[in-house]
Amino acid sequence: MTFRGIEVLSFDKGGILPDADNIVMVPYILSDQPPPEWKKCFESRAPPEAAAQIVANQARYRCPKNNVAIERDGDCWKKVAALVAQANEYYREIDAQLEREQAKKRQEQLQKEKEQREFEEWRRTLRQ
Repeated sequence: MTFRGIEVLSFDKGGILPDADNIVMVPYILSDQPPPEWKKCFESRAPPEAAAQIVANQARYRCPKNNVAIERDGDCWKKVAALVAQANEYYREIDAQLEREQAKKRQEQLQKEKEQREFEEWRRTLRQ
């Protein structure tokens, strides 16, 4: 598998929606559509007031209606990027665990096949 990580690429200027007084919902564009466990991590670690949501390859996040805060290296962008980094780290751990489990299963299967071959060889020598 080897999870490559997700990044914040930009935001959809046309997709920004008003949310409350001087607050907008900003759709930040992600480099890929995240897996479900990644999505859960991102959404659960965001502060409740951010109303963070992952929809397809977008991270939607409540931000002040302030261009500087929304744009690259702005406060809101940095918060989203930090959550993305946390979700990436979390998912890398999950991915590594899955890799270990799959490797263990492959090793067990190889061992089983080896034992079966040895048994078949033993049976052939027994018949002689």
